[in-house]
Amino acid sequence: GDATLGDDGAQALALCFRCPSFKQLHLEAKGIGDAGVVSLAAALSEGLDRLDLARNDVGEPGIVALGKALQARERPLRHLDVSGCLQARRVPVLAANVVSLRCADLAPGAFDCIDFAPGRKLFRLDVSNCGLDAASIKAIAEKASSLVELRYANNEEAGDAGAEAVAASDAPLDVIDASGTGISSRGAIALIGGGAASIFINDNAFGDDGVTAIAECIEAPFLADVDLRKPPPDESNLRTLGISKTGMTDTGAIALAAALARSAV
Repeated sequence: GDATLGDDGAQALALCFRCPSFKQLHLEAKGIGDAGVVSLAAALSEGLDRLDLARNDVGEPGIVALGKALQARERPLRHLDVSGCLQARRVPVLAANVVSLRCADLAPGAFDCIDFAPGRKLFRLDVSNCGLDAASIKAIAEKASSLVELRYANNEEAGDAGAEAVAASDAPLDVIDASGTGISSRGAIALIGGGAASIFINDNAFGDDGVTAIAECIEAPFLADVDLRKPPPDESNLRTLGISKTGMTDTGAIALAAALARSAV
């Protein structure tokens, strides 16, 4: 995207925003700030399904205005993306009436769980790389009881305590991405034991000892496919374990292969 639209362009676009046939609006990296987002929020239609505002200059006033507009809708927005909005604050207010919320790559403090009161139809949440610690991940796991997909990769302070909270969640989680979250084999084993079908624990320094411990807990029906290269899939019905960039050598790979052989029996 470019930054040629800006607030003036967003305000002009808002004039036609109420059209019921207007289903999707993609405005990534268009130089839009609070004034533009406030105008878009005021014109938010019931017909809109997807709104992409990633990598814009929206701050707290724009986020709060958008949150209020979302709460006023009769039906939830299907997908909202505010990832990379580095000035954003109070981002959790957006979770009240959306199905899928992507708010990755935010500044520390932007996703303050004190404001997190998710709606019952929040099914997918991506808070990767937001400077969240174990307490924040625990709050998300406890409050978002409808989640089927949680991606919280690259929150290095989440650690094993965060993983254990996610594993213990009442939410029907099917996809979990805990890559780069500082977990040990203890956290990985907890996640696997939680029963999610697709688990990504890449970029964690397990080493051969950790991978061997993880391999020992792998049994059907938790695992049917190991993917060491590909990013997380778009769908959540695959039985996949992502375990790349973990310091694994041949020793760990042999232990993992043996576990796969056992689970295939």
